[in-house]
Amino acid sequence: SSTQFFRSSPFFLTIRAAMGESNKDMAENAFDIHDRATTAGRIGRVRQIITNDSLTSEVDLEVGLLPGLPFRVKGTVITRASLKVKSSETLELQV
Repeated sequence: SSTQFFRSSPFFLTIRAAMGESNKDMAENAFDIHDRATTAGRIGRVRQIITNDSLTSEVDLEVGLLPGLPFRVKGTVITRASLKVKSSETLELQV
């Protein structure tokens, strides 16, 4: 599946917000480094569960321990954030 869903998780949104708009290129570079570090793996199902006051992102991953070795680790990365609606187009998240 697309890495764009993974990048919209509260984890990556927090990184992007912490780095600020002036460091947008640096944040994208960090995402690219993450992609390269996990090239021996894959991103599986991505689920985002939104309630009135929370966003939960669940991402299934399968990652190789070391490039070239046939050992893989499978798991789910879960990130939870509190959610406040600020306007019809703006949500505030706190991880």
